[in-house]
Amino acid sequence: MGWLWLVLAYTFGLWVGFLVRAWIANRQRYVGTIFITHDEEKTLYSLELNEYPESIGFKKQVVFKVDASDVEVNRD
Repeated sequence: MGWLWLVLAYTFGLWVGFLVRAWIANRQRYVGTIFITHDEEKTLYSLELNEYPESIGFKKQVVFKVDASDVEVNRD
Protein backbone atom coordinates (compact mmCIF):
# COMPACT_ATOMS: atom_id res chain seq x y z
CA MET A 1 0.00 0.00 0.00
CA GLY A 2 2.91 2.34 0.67
CA TRP A 3 4.21 1.95 -2.86
CA LEU A 4 0.87 3.21 -4.21
CA TRP A 5 1.28 6.50 -2.35
CA LEU A 6 4.84 6.74 -3.60
CA VAL A 7 3.72 6.28 -7.22
CA LEU A 8 0.93 8.84 -6.79
CA ALA A 9 3.29 11.38 -5.20
CA TYR A 10 5.86 10.85 -7.96
CA THR A 11 3.23 11.29 -10.69
CA PHE A 12 1.86 14.41 -9.00
CA GLY A 13 5.37 15.82 -8.71
CA LEU A 14 6.01 15.23 -12.40
CA TRP A 15 2.82 17.07 -13.37
CA VAL A 16 3.53 20.00 -11.08
CA GLY A 17 7.08 20.25 -12.40
CA PHE A 18 5.87 20.16 -16.00
CA LEU A 19 3.26 22.87 -15.39
CA VAL A 20 5.70 25.15 -13.56
CA ARG A 21 8.31 24.80 -16.32
CA ALA A 22 5.69 25.58 -18.98
CA TRP A 23 4.51 28.66 -17.05
CA ILE A 24 8.08 29.93 -16.60
CA ALA A 25 8.89 29.36 -20.28
CA ASN A 26 5.76 31.28 -21.30
CA ARG A 27 6.64 34.21 -19.03
CA GLN A 28 10.23 34.35 -20.30
CA ARG A 29 9.21 34.38 -23.95
CA TYR A 30 7.77 37.89 -23.61
CA VAL A 31 9.66 40.86 -22.17
CA GLY A 32 6.35 42.40 -21.17
CA THR A 33 2.73 43.04 -22.07
CA ILE A 34 1.20 46.03 -23.83
CA PHE A 35 -2.31 46.62 -22.50
CA ILE A 36 -4.71 48.53 -24.75
CA THR A 37 -7.75 50.21 -23.23
CA HIS A 38 -10.20 52.25 -25.25
CA ASP A 39 -12.20 55.18 -23.99
CA GLU A 40 -14.74 57.30 -25.86
CA GLU A 41 -12.12 60.02 -26.32
CA LYS A 42 -8.82 58.17 -26.52
CA THR A 43 -6.95 54.90 -26.68
CA LEU A 44 -4.45 54.20 -23.90
CA TYR A 45 -1.42 51.95 -24.33
CA SER A 46 0.27 50.86 -21.10
CA LEU A 47 3.39 48.72 -20.79
CA GLU A 48 4.02 46.15 -18.05
CA LEU A 49 7.52 44.64 -18.04
CA ASN A 50 8.41 41.15 -16.81
CA GLU A 51 12.03 42.11 -16.11
CA TYR A 52 14.13 45.10 -15.17
CA PRO A 53 13.97 47.93 -17.74
CA GLU A 54 17.77 48.29 -17.73
CA SER A 55 18.19 44.76 -19.11
CA ILE A 56 16.27 45.60 -22.30
CA GLY A 57 19.12 47.79 -23.53
CA PHE A 58 21.44 44.77 -23.71
CA LYS A 59 19.17 42.68 -25.96
CA LYS A 60 19.19 42.55 -29.75
CA GLN A 61 15.42 42.14 -29.92
CA VAL A 62 12.47 42.05 -27.54
CA VAL A 63 8.97 40.62 -27.88
CA PHE A 64 5.89 42.09 -26.21
CA LYS A 65 2.55 40.39 -25.77
CA VAL A 66 -0.47 42.56 -26.68
CA ASP A 67 -3.59 42.41 -24.52
CA ALA A 68 -6.38 44.18 -26.38
CA SER A 69 -9.24 42.39 -24.64
CA ASP A 70 -10.82 45.76 -23.77
CA VAL A 71 -10.85 46.97 -27.41
CA GLU A 72 -13.67 46.18 -29.81
CA VAL A 73 -12.49 45.46 -33.34
CA ASN A 74 -14.49 46.68 -36.35
CA ARG A 75 -14.19 44.17 -39.20
CA ASP A 76 -16.10 46.07 -41.91
